[in-house]
Amino acid sequence: MTVTNLKRSSDSETKGQNSPITWFILQQVNALGERLEKLRDKAEKSKENNQALQKDVEDLKKKQGGSEYAAESLTEMRKDIKQLRKKVNGIDELKKQIKKLVTQSETQGTNTAANQNNIKHIRTEVNQVKSKTKAIQSTGNNNKGKISRLRSKLTGLEQSVKARQKIVDGKITSFQRQVNTAMDKATRPRKGCQSGTFGAHAYPQVKFPASRDIKFNPQFDATPSLVYGLYLYDTWKDTNPRLSTYIRGLTRNGFNLVITTFSNTVMWGAHISWMACPKTIL
Repeated sequence: MTVTNLKRSSDSETKGQNSPITWFILQQVNALGERLEKLRDKAEKSKENNQALQKDVEDLKKKQGGSEYAAESLTEMRKDIKQLRKKVNGIDELKKQIKKLVTQSETQGTNTAANQNNIKHIRTEVNQVKSKTKAIQSTGNNNKGKISRLRSKLTGLEQSVKARQKIVDGKITSFQRQVNTAMDKATRPRKGCQSGTFGAHAYPQVKFPASRDIKFNPQFDATPSLVYGLYLYDTWKDTNPRLSTYIRGLTRNGFNLVITTFSNTVMWGAHISWMACPKTIL
């Protein structure tokens, strides 16, 4: 926007200097014109802030799906700026009236009574302009405060969105790990059962008690279930038959199998068959 300066031509300034009162009024009106120029700049700045604020609100809506508070504040800001424009336009009208009165004062020349009357009207109009100028400045300051508060709210909302996004990303990452683990288990080759035998048989030598460390190949994912049983037994007829067999240290890697007897039993041979299987299979 541009403001029409109330200064007259060099000829009018000369006339104003011939009439001190008229010259003084012209100086006051010109000073008022400069103040109005600054007010228009403030109005333009308020408009730019409003546009920038509107862009921030739109960006926030895209991130969070909309903010009712930001939308209401933006609407209120638009109303304030519209009112500010009306006040500036009203001042333009007052400036035209002042300019007209100054022209009439210059035309009437030495008519002191008419000049006094015009001066009274001009002072009244100037006071009205000053009053409206203060109101516009107050409105501008209020708008500035509202913009600052709204920007602070927007910053807080943006930080909240980022914090929530971080939580969501963490949950997505955790869920992805669980999915990957389940898929790994589902695609892993299934391990079946393993089996074997252990024992000794000799005559007349006695080879008991006997034991062996048996390793699973491949090893199980967890400790398996194990079953075993006797499938060969040879003992001396002159003693009672006695046999003991047991498992030690069963893990997913293997176990230790023991075959023994007790008392005076003479045992020539014994063989054990065993089978290990996973407790659960996917």
